[in-house]
Amino acid sequence: MPLDVTWATSAGSRRLLETAFRLARFGLVGIVATLVHLGVVVSLVESGVLPEPLVANLFAFSCAVFVSYYGHNYWTFRQRRGSVPQFLRFLVITVMALGLNQLILYVVTRPLGLDYRIGLLLVLCLVPLFTYALSHFWVFRENCGA
Repeated sequence: MPLDVTWATSAGSRRLLETAFRLARFGLVGIVATLVHLGVVVSLVESGVLPEPLVANLFAFSCAVFVSYYGHNYWTFRQRRGSVPQFLRFLVITVMALGLNQLILYVVTRPLGLDYRIGLLLVLCLVPLFTYALSHFWVFRENCGA
């Protein structure tokens, strides 16, 4: 169901308000996905189940992707159901985001020799910016007014 912003006086202000609410929803879904990602990585590394941060990060990223897709599809961008082309676009940006995610973590832990948590913090700040832009303008564009 679309957001009711009939009290907004102009089409421009309604669109701006709808965008602000969509960004807030994107942020909330992202926070939940981030907490899943963070919790899984730290749990796997610290428990010794997957002590290699790059392997644990790969698994954690995969878990967070499911949270992210369903949250964004059904809540952020208000899709009633997904479509195959939409899901394929989502998979493309997910693989790109995973590559960026792994690259950042690799550079921080290997060449720079820093703790994996520093890399994880950078990943959790930079990758969402990348995924929002592509989600808005490419994956879920039908419901974004773009």
